[in-house]
Amino acid sequence: MFDFRTLADIASDGADRVPDGVQHLRLPMPDPARADDLRIIITETPHERMEAVFGNGRAAEMMARSAAGLVRERREAFGEFLRELATDDSLPALFHCSAGKDRAGWAGTLVLLALGVDEEQVVEQYLLSNRNLDGIRERVESGRDVRWGRHLLPFLEVRREYIQSSFAAVREDWGSFDRYLAEGLGITSRQRDRIREALLE
Repeated sequence: MFDFRTLADIASDGADRVPDGVQHLRLPMPDPARADDLRIIITETPHERMEAVFGNGRAAEMMARSAAGLVRERREAFGEFLRELATDDSLPALFHCSAGKDRAGWAGTLVLLALGVDEEQVVEQYLLSNRNLDGIRERVESGRDVRWGRHLLPFLEVRREYIQSSFAAVREDWGSFDRYLAEGLGITSRQRDRIREALLE
């Protein structure tokens, strides 16, 4: 099991409950989008500040920058994640963060692209995180002004523009996904082959 959460995330979410015999690897990576703790903003900030900070498209822009930041700023953790997947007895594997869509979303994207999945199919898989969006919004808005949901929606959902921002960062800095894997994450051809051997039929 791979846990991408920080200590602050774990303090809020609770620690993983891992069955005996399961290897538990923590690869903490602060979310680049969270200059402030989003949990505190949600629970303690009045509507007026939410509008000032996140209104007029600023929240979505922050999330797109965060998606690019994961590519550039969290290479060590994502590289270790893929190297571990390439080792013997690494599967089955589970990986998660707090919301399961940003840090874990890029991790899943890396695996799919390393397997040779077409980029557009990867985007379709990424967007599946929106399937339970209505339920998430209901929990966030419970007991609050409905306007909170509008301001927080860009943080709760995934959007095509977010993952496209990640892809753009790969192309701008490395030119191709293959070079990003090799030079950005330090994944060898053999390690990539081992991941393919383990996950493809």
